[in-house]
Amino acid sequence: MDDYDVFLNHRGPDVKGGFVAHLHDALHSAGLNPFLDKTSLVKGNPAFKSIDAALEVAKVHIAVVSRGYAESKHCLSELAAMMRSGKPVIPVLYNVEPAELRRVEKGPFAAAFKKHKSREPLETVQEWADALCKLAGITAFVFRLSDYKG
Repeated sequence: MDDYDVFLNHRGPDVKGGFVAHLHDALHSAGLNPFLDKTSLVKGNPAFKSIDAALEVAKVHIAVVSRGYAESKHCLSELAAMMRSGKPVIPVLYNVEPAELRRVEKGPFAAAFKKHKSREPLETVQEWADALCKLAGITAFVFRLSDYKG
C-alpha cells in the first residue's frame, strides 16, 4: 500500500474525467501523492479494501461534492469515515452551495436521500446527512459553473 498524501473523494460520473483529473494532476505536479481510484487501484485487488486502506493512510482528505454526489452511498460512506478520522477535510463544492449540504431533504440531494432512506438503515442515512452538514461548516472552495461562462 502506497502512502498517500491526499484522498480524493468524488462521484465519478460528475467530475472524474474533468475537474478531478485536473486536480489529481495538479496535486501530483506539486509533489504530492494523491489517491484517485481510476489511477491508483491495482488490477486484481479488491477495490473497496484498497479504497478504505487509502482513506486510512491519507494525511488529508478532499471531498469534491457535486450535484449527483449523494446518489452514491460509497461517496457518502467515505465522507462519513473522513469526518470521523479527525484528519483535515477540504471541501470542494462543484456547482453546489454550502446551504444545500445542510438541508439534504431539499434541493439537489433530496431524491437521493429519499431513496437511501428506503434502502439503508436510518442510522446510516442520518450519519451521511450529519457528515454533509459538518462539511458545510468547513470553509470550502466553491466552483460555480455559472462563474465560468464564455
